[in-house]
Parts: sequence; C-alpha cells; structure tokens
Amino acid sequence: MATFRTNVLRNGEWVTETVDIQTFLKAQSAQSPKRAEQIDTPICGLLTRTVADSQMVKSVLPVRLRSPHHNDVAFIGHRSVQIREFQSNGQFRDILFRRFPHNIRNVCVVGSFEIPDGVDDLNSAMDVEPPVKVEDQDVHSSPPVGSTSQLPPQLLALAMDNADVVFLWIGPGADGRPEFYSSTEFVFQRPPQFQDGNFGAHMAVDPSSRYMALSSFHGLFAVGELESLANFTQTGDENTVGIVKSFRLRGVQGVIQNLTFLYPRPEDKDHIILLLIVVNNGKSRMAIYEWTLGDDLATVFAEEKRGHRLPVENQMPQLLIPLTVGSAFIAISPEQVAVCTESLHGPPTFESLELDAPPKSPNHYGTGNPLWTAWDRPYRLPRYLKGKDCLYLAREDGIVVYIEVDEDHALERSTFIDAFKCNISSAFAYLFDQYADVLVLGSDNGTGSVWKIPPRDHPLQIGTLPSGAPTLDFATTDSLGDKAPELRAPERIFAASGHGLTGCITEYRHGLKADIGLELEIGEGVKQAWLLNFSNTHGRYDLLWTTPIHSQVRELPEDFSDLTDPEPDQVLYDLSSPTLAVTQVNGVTVQVTTASITLFRNEARYITDEWKQLSFDRLLQDQPHVSVSDACITEDWITVSTHVGPQFRIYSFKFYGTAVVSQVQFDVPGDVTSIHHSKDLGIIAGLWRDGRPYLLIRTPTTETESQDIEEIDIAERLKWTPGETGYRDDMPPKAIGSIASVNNAILLGTRGGELIHVSKEWKSATMIYYQQIGLTAVKITAARHLQTTRPRVLVSCDQALVEVQLDECGPNGSVYHLAKHRVLPINAGNLGAPLPLVEYSVAIDIPCASEGFTPILMLAGPSVIIAELHQEPGPAHRYIKIGKTPVKTFYSPNLRCLVVGVNEEGNKPTLMFMDPDTGEDIGKPIHKAGTPVQHIVGLGKSNDRIHGLAEWEYKKNGGTWRYLLVGTKQGQLIIVSTEKEPSEGDRPPSIKYWARFKKNCDGPVYSVIGHEESVIYCVDDTLHWDVLDPVERKLKPRKVIDLDSLALELQISETKLLALTWGDSLQLIDPVLDDVSEDSATVEFHDPREVTPTSFMKVQYDMWLVADKDCGVAGLWQWPRASGTHNWAEFKLLFQGKLPVSIRKFRRGRTRPTWEQGAWNAPKYGRVVSTPNNAEILGISIDGTMVHFTLLDQHALRLLRFIVNLYNLRGRRDEERLLRAEPDLGYIGPMHVDGDLLKTILDAEVLQELVNTEELLARFKTLLDKLDSGIHTYGWEGKGTADHYFELAYNVLLYYLRQVY
Repeated sequence: MATFRTNVLRNGEWVTETVDIQTFLKAQSAQSPKRAEQIDTPICGLLTRTVADSQMVKSVLPVRLRSPHHNDVAFIGHRSVQIREFQSNGQFRDILFRRFPHNIRNVCVVGSFEIPDGVDDLNSAMDVEPPVKVEDQDVHSSPPVGSTSQLPPQLLALAMDNADVVFLWIGPGADGRPEFYSSTEFVFQRPPQFQDGNFGAHMAVDPSSRYMALSSFHGLFAVGELESLANFTQTGDENTVGIVKSFRLRGVQGVIQNLTFLYPRPEDKDHIILLLIVVNNGKSRMAIYEWTLGDDLATVFAEEKRGHRLPVENQMPQLLIPLTVGSAFIAISPEQVAVCTESLHGPPTFESLELDAPPKSPNHYGTGNPLWTAWDRPYRLPRYLKGKDCLYLAREDGIVVYIEVDEDHALERSTFIDAFKCNISSAFAYLFDQYADVLVLGSDNGTGSVWKIPPRDHPLQIGTLPSGAPTLDFATTDSLGDKAPELRAPERIFAASGHGLTGCITEYRHGLKADIGLELEIGEGVKQAWLLNFSNTHGRYDLLWTTPIHSQVRELPEDFSDLTDPEPDQVLYDLSSPTLAVTQVNGVTVQVTTASITLFRNEARYITDEWKQLSFDRLLQDQPHVSVSDACITEDWITVSTHVGPQFRIYSFKFYGTAVVSQVQFDVPGDVTSIHHSKDLGIIAGLWRDGRPYLLIRTPTTETESQDIEEIDIAERLKWTPGETGYRDDMPPKAIGSIASVNNAILLGTRGGELIHVSKEWKSATMIYYQQIGLTAVKITAARHLQTTRPRVLVSCDQALVEVQLDECGPNGSVYHLAKHRVLPINAGNLGAPLPLVEYSVAIDIPCASEGFTPILMLAGPSVIIAELHQEPGPAHRYIKIGKTPVKTFYSPNLRCLVVGVNEEGNKPTLMFMDPDTGEDIGKPIHKAGTPVQHIVGLGKSNDRIHGLAEWEYKKNGGTWRYLLVGTKQGQLIIVSTEKEPSEGDRPPSIKYWARFKKNCDGPVYSVIGHEESVIYCVDDTLHWDVLDPVERKLKPRKVIDLDSLALELQISETKLLALTWGDSLQLIDPVLDDVSEDSATVEFHDPREVTPTSFMKVQYDMWLVADKDCGVAGLWQWPRASGTHNWAEFKLLFQGKLPVSIRKFRRGRTRPTWEQGAWNAPKYGRVVSTPNNAEILGISIDGTMVHFTLLDQHALRLLRFIVNLYNLRGRRDEERLLRAEPDLGYIGPMHVDGDLLKTILDAEVLQELVNTEELLARFKTLLDKLDSGIHTYGWEGKGTADHYFELAYNVLLYYLRQVY
C-alpha cells in the first residue's frame, strides 16, 4: 500500500506521521462540503428590434430616383435612406424608407438630368399615388419578373462598412406603387484594407457619371467604369443590373486624405480627371490621374503619380470643390480658402479667396475658428452660367455664403446670406424651386431647418429638420412602478441631447403626423364643428359649430386668411338651437338641429332663394312636446331619434333637393344613445336597456315589419366571440355614444372608452370585436377624401386622436383588420409645442396642398384646428429647446416633472425641473434661508459637470423624506431638498430647491444612489456607503469598498449591491454592513466576459441585461448557490448578441398605447414577462436609435430562430436548409433573434416561400404546436392546414413586432 509522510495536528501540536493514501482520501472526503445540487441553466432567448431610427442625417442629396419630374431628396442616416419629395408648396412628402443591416460609410449620386428653361412644374405625381413605404434590410431586390423599364436619370451609390457598394433607385412595384430596387454587383475580392470599415471613406463620381472612385485611409483606392444610364434598360430576368463594367485597384504611398473628379473643358467632355490628396510623413501632395473615356484602367493606373506638394497654408484641405470652369478647384483648409489652377500643367497655383463671412457666431463651441463643412451648386440658367460657376458654402456655426467665380478663376461675387441659428453639418443641400433657392441645413447638434432664399429679400424659413444631436441620457415617465393600474395613459419617453444653445429634450413619439395649417380660437363649450365648402359658388367656407345652447357660424375666404361674421341677411342656418348634424349632398346643404331641418341650395345667398326650414313641431305632429336627441344625414335620408318621456322613436325622412318627399318611423325598445344611417346596412341605433348596450340594425327598406330589424346584445355576443378580446363578464360595455360604418364594418364608440367593431359578414353572420382605447367617451367619424383611396376613420378619446385604418380587401369589400395609430398634430413652426387636447375630429372637403394627405378639422379646447393628415405612421418627435447642454435626466413621480442635470455657459452645472407638458423650467433655486440664487450651493462652478443624478427616498423610524442626490466632476456630493409651490392659474406649480447637505470628496463622484437611510456613491474607484445623521446634519461613513475601476451605475437588489464597473463589467457585492472593516465586502458574482460596459438593467428576479460599447448585449443569471457560500463566482451567460448600435442607457416603461395594454398585452406566444409590471425594456444609443428588448422562452426562441435561419439560408440547397435551419440552443449565439430581420420577413410576407418543402413544413408545424403548451393549435389534431399554420405564424410575428410607443 502506498504511503507518504505529512504533518498532522495532534493534541494541538503539529507532528510528522506516515499516512497511507486511502486514509488521506477518506479524511479529505469527510472534510469537504457536500457538492451543491446540479442547477440547470434556464433556456432563455432575447428578441431585439429597432423601434426608433436615429434622426441623425449624414447627407442630404437631391436625386431624381423616380423620374425627371419628381423633385426627390435623399436623407442619408447611419443605416437608413429616406426618400422625400420636395413639393411646390415648400413641404416634404415621405415616399420610401429603407433600413440597411450595415452602416452607410459614404454616398454619392450617379447620373444627371437637365432642367429645361421655363419649366412650370417638376413635381407632377406618378400615375398611381405613392404612399409612404417602409422597407428593411433586404438590399438584393430586383424588378418584377417580366418587366422592362428605363432606369431613372439618377441613382444613389452607397458605400457600406462591409465593403459592399449598393446602387439604389426607385421603380414601380407589382401594385404600381413606388418600390426600391438595388444592385450590389460591385463586390470584388476585397483586400484586407477594404474590410476594416475604411472602404468608402472618400467617394466621388466624375461629371459624366461614367466613372466612380472610392478609397480607404490606407493608401488604396478603386476606380470603376460605369455603364451609361441614358440607354440602359433593366429586365426582370436578370438577377442583378450590371452597372459597373470594370474596375481597377491602385495603391499609393501614404494616406489618402481626399479625392474628387475635376471638370474637363467643355469641348473635351470625354476627358476624365481624378484628383487625390495624399498625406505622407505629415506633408500633403496632390496627384492627378488623367485618361479618356473607354481607356484601359489597368494601363491608366499602372504607375503611381507622385504629384506636387501643397503649400503650407493649403495642407490637409477638408473640402475640395471642383469648379465647372477651367478644370480648377477650390481647396478649403483651416488656414485658407484658395482656388487652385494650372493643376494639369506643371506645379499648381493657389490664389486666396477673400469671402464675405463674419467672425464666429454664438453657435460655435470649439476653441479655434469655425470650419467650412459643406457646399452645393445651385441651379442657374445656362446662359447665366456661361463663363462662371456659382456655389453656396456653409460653415459649422451657421454661416452661409454665396460666391461666383468667373472663367479667370477670380472671385466675381461673395455674398453673406445669413447667420442661421443652427449648426450646419455635412448634411447641406440646395433644392430646386422655380422662384427661389431652397437650402436644407442639416445639423449634428440640434434641429436643422429649410430656408427659401428669395431674390433681393431676407431668407424665409419654411421647414424644420429633426435633431441630429448625440443623445446622452433618456427617461420614461414610469411613475407608479409595480402598483400601476392595468389600463392607464401610456408613459412618455424623453431624451437629453444637444449642446449649448441647441440643447434640447426630445420627446419620442410615433404615429400619423397632422401638419397644422390654421388654428382659430372660437370660444369655450364647443361640442362639434363643421367646415362647409362654398368655394365654387361664393368663394368661401362656412365654419359652423354648436354649443349645448345654440349654434354659430363664421366665414372663411378661400385663402383662409381671416375669420369674419356673415351678413345677418345671409345667414341661412338655424342658429337658435344646437346643431346635431350638417352635410352637403348633391349641391344641397342640410342642417339638423334639435328644433328643425334646414335645406338650401349651395348657390343660395338669401332665405328668399331655394331655402326651406321645417320645424319638428310641424313634421312630427303625431308627437306633441317631442324632443330630438340625435340625427344623421346620408345622400338622400335624414334620420333622427326622438322621445316623449321614456318612449323613443326613430324617424327617417327622404329628401330630394330642398323638399322632404317621404318618411319612415318606428318605435324602439330602449333609450337611443346614438344613431347612424348607412347606405349599405340601413339604420343603425345604439340602445341602452336594463343596464346593457344593444345595437339595432334596420335593413334599408321602407317597410316596417319586425323581420327587417336585427337586435344585438353586445355584452352577450362578446362572451362567445372567438379570440382574445380582453372583455370581462363582470364589466359590460358602457352605453354606445357614437357610430360610424364603412362597407360591412360598424364601429361603435362607448361612453366608457371602448371601441367595438361589428362585422356583418357576407354569410349574414355578425362578428363582434372589442378593445379598450381609453377611459372617457369615444367619438367616431368616418369620411373619404378625393385624394385618398381609403376612408379616414378618426376616433377621439381621452383628449387624444386615433385613426383606425381599415383593410377593405375582403369579399364584397368586407373589412377585417383594424390597425390603430395615434394622430399627432404638429406645428412646423414650433416643434416644442405640446400636443393639442383634441375632443373631436373629422375629415373635411377642402383642397389639400400636399398630395396624398387628408385635410381634417379638430376641436381642441377653445380652438378649431385645420391640418393635413399623413397617410402612413412614422416618427413625430417633439423637440423642447432648453438652451443648455443636458447630460443627465430622470422622471420624478413625486415632483411630476423631469429632473435634468445641465451645463450652462462656461460649463457650469445646474439643475432644471422641466414640466413634461409645457416644456417650462419650473425650478427655483434658493438659499437655505429662502432667498433666490442663481445656483444652489455646490453647483455653478466653471468647468464642472454632473456625473451622478438620482432621487432618494430617505426612510427612518417609519418616516419617509424625498431628496435629490447630485455627484459632480469636481467631487461635490450634494443632497438637494425640494418643495412644491401652489400653482398660479393654468401654470404648473413651481418647485423650490436648495442644498440641504454637501460633502467634498477627493475625486469625481461618478455615480450615486440612495437606499433607505444610506447614500452609496463612487469616488474614483472606491465605493462609499454613508449614513445620513439628521442630528449632526452630515453623512457618516459606514463602509468603504475598493474596486478595480470606477462604477458607472449602481443598484440595490435586496441586501446586495450591484456595481457596473468600467474595467470588470457587472459585479454583485455583499457589502457585509455588520463588519466595519474595509476589506470585508465580498464580490459574489462577476461578469465572465471582458467587455467595456455602458449600462445594465434588472429584468427578472435573478437576471440582468448588460450592454457594452462594442454593440453587444448579454443576459447574466445569478444562479443559486448553497447558503453561506460567498466565494468569487461568475454569472451564467444565458444569451448574448450583436446590435447595430451600442446601447448607452436602459430604461423601462409602460409605453404602449391604451389599446395595447391590459389583456391585449398579456404574455403569449412564448413571451416572458421581463419586468414586474409587464413594462417594456428600452435602450437608447448615442445617435438616438431606440431598441426594444423582449425575453423569449425556448419554444418561441426555436420558432423565431428557425424563421430567421431559413431567411439567411435562402438560395441554398433544400438539404442544407433543413440541416442548418434548426437552432443549436447549446450555443449562446443562436439565443439572440434579430427583430429587424423578422420585420423584413413580415412586411414581405415570404413565410410560404421560406417553408417550401414537406420536411420544412412538418418541422414548422411542430414548432408552432409547442407554443404556449399547444393552446393555439389545440383541436386541430393533424387537421390544421398549412394555411392555418402560416396564419398563426404571421400572428406571432405581428404580436412581437407591434409598435411599443
């Protein structure tokens, strides 16, 4: 037996003994703790998708992507292209939007077109009205099969950061609507220099659009010869459109700092001139490559051109502007603006240009002189351009100068245009307009703007661009936390962005924009309003409105310039009673009030003309003392509901011209709460009887037999309506207060905020669907406009406006799908204004200045608003300018305001208390004694900054006090007290605040939080746990914990402290508060990855999301361990994925609209509830992109990954697709699902194309059968067809990809 000698403890003394191996092993086994029970790691996946694209614009390019007649403009973001049409009225109309899977490195326009002299209109529409269309990711689209069409005069060439070049244009789709087409055949064998993200750093197209040049920073460039677009025809049987004929790579010694093509002489248009600026050993030189169209590129670039060294004052030019005269160019460097001549023959000559530009403006925040950032060439008549060139130059501080250079390269004219109040980035462009120059000023530090530059007049602002400023922090109005009611107003999202004077708070909003054109104040108490069109007969419009007592009317001229009173003898309406309904039908105006019916021809001016007024006392002689409660008007019927005491009766009068020719009447069993008359369905009435709502439908006939009337018990029918409606038996719907109809669809609005859809199917069945859209009465209107193909159904509830979009594609025009979108009235002149509180809205019959839009009328308090409603939803952010640099923000439920840490001029930190409704700063800094001060103690110091900002509920001895905690760069830890003051009138209450306690620390306070009676904060790389002593009025140290790096964020989880550190990512620390020694704290868990984190959030009891600066996101799980175990351990990595952007901050919020809350947002299809109150998890990046995060169980994960894998494997062999489509959940990577890719699949409806074999379909069905334990396919039992499963799969995608705010 093997033995060995060792030291053992005997009777308190160490002695040497001989021990055998078996005895030693038994002793070790007895001393070792029992191994913890094996814990299975839960299978959990993550779905991420972009819910708000960045509003940053890198470039603005006028480009005729559809035809020469469409004044299209491309707005290029980091990953997206948005095409908008600049219309003759000075407004933009959205055409198409595409998001790409890779970042856009650079972009240029290929092709040209001529604007003929004397053209009247370049904005004519296409044959089919093109609404907004959104496309994601798939850049390999091709024209419809069998189509043959001419390419547009211009294309967009996009250089992507994966070294692809995408040529993009627009053509008609299969349905005639505009659609993106693209070609990516310019993908050659990429050298390593082109794969590191630098390819396309510089990009240019020669004036003839026959050559394109691209370069990286590593001394390598490529030149490609392009096909001529003039005689190019695309055919549908080609996989790609061949645009690049050939290309050539060329290396140079040094770094390519810039490149461009120069203009040849007019008589030598085939002459191609490529200019390169190369930097080597700190010196710049210019190299010229020349050749003739059609030359062999291999010969042209066989040797490197050494070129000429640039003068000292022209080194490192940031802009090269080729001139159309003399093959010259303008070189703009920080020291000089100079024109370069003789570049083709011998050493170049540089002559300085003295521009008429003022010194730096207040919009400049740099330490040196402001830089010229962009330029563009305006359109001028050919005869004016003979022998000269015209340019607009833009400077970063908002200065714009117009210059003209003659054929001798002398500065003929330099005109200072204006010092615009915004920063100007590279997104600067000139747009064609027949009567004035139009300049687009994009900004990367606030909102941009659009200006008209009329001749011999001051610039006129005609539009505003979204803010492109970096986002530093954001907050949601998560006010009630876990105790929030099931249904409530959606929480709002605010982001802090901008710098200095352009600093702003951005409220993220999504919906249908309604551009406000006119706002008129008419007084309080208005219930309803109508705008009647008499433009063809009297050159005016009549604005009629009703109050509970009477009606009023005013006249508007055709240009809507003024609101005037009509002449007394020309008032043809009944104004003595409240108006119930008004319409204009077949040249006749019909008004119904509670007292009479008035009919008159639209040509009538006086009551002596074709005018008739019939009182109900005369019409309804069989009902003395009758009361008329409601009315509606169709093309030839006037229907009213009346009652004498408790008995209600409905009358329907047929009219022709101004004469009433017949009538129908019948009694109804119950109280009539609303009435509607449909040409297709007949008379529809909402009844209230025995505490329940009923719907009565009388078919369109003049007979009165009972079999013509159908009565529906709404509450009873909802009980057995299939599907998840959210209806509860113990809470029946309230009374029906509003009714509208479209084809077979009846929409009911109740007085309790419910929207009910009654569908009269073609087989006489009646289906009822229910949804809660608010808490107050719902008012519905439905109307069609000449410029729109679908009816605009507008629903007002909770002082907000919603449009219900109907799908009329069913049999006989039946309506199925009801998509709902918020309507957001926007004042283009004040993007920081709050939304008006809309009580009622209706589409109106007036000319619309913007094609495809619908004019609507809205009632908001004492005002009537006329606006143009867009067709498709999109971002409609609100920009609240604060004139300071916001760095930190959060929403305080206690103060009901946004608390914002800002930097004033001189980098002096202070606090703002911003009312989220008005956008006002309601904070008042005071001294402890109550005297007003500019800054509270500890703030207002130069070159300081707020690093940490939080709210603290101080709890001690059963009491609770609320403070704010502020940590600064200069080491100030400040505890701030607040006090609300009473409100004055309509203004929100102001908030007084002062410094109650202050502590000077030895370094910057990077993060701070409060917990019960303690304050935890990080100074440099040390955590301090202090306790507030109210008697001594100071913070007393309780614990000090040393870290290896600073803590970006802190959080308390039960008794443990979570610290997100710069060097070690997430750590879970047991502070061991009972032990006062500094080294007693224990790091129990840490992130196993080596990443630089940016933010984290707790998403489950024992799970955290962690984002890092390399666009990563991961789920960390705190796995259970044996009690008393405190040794260092790693979090379990549940999933990780790559995002298109790096998340700067996580927040949670119940941001979904009311109709998506409660039962309508219940977890299903494998969605795992991520937060205790089922709130959404949102993350924001520095460029303003917002990402939504959803946790998935293993069955949802398998299904969605299966779909994504099939999409990525399209074009592969069936065997390979079947083998590789199944996700391997044993590997962390497949646990992440790209929701943007799922959105592409959903929009294109290509599931049937992806699942196209029997084997794939069988697996597809199995995955769907396992969702939610099979409840969605229960009962199919092998009888479910493929169509059933595809419909279920699309419902799953719709559920996960709903708009979340």
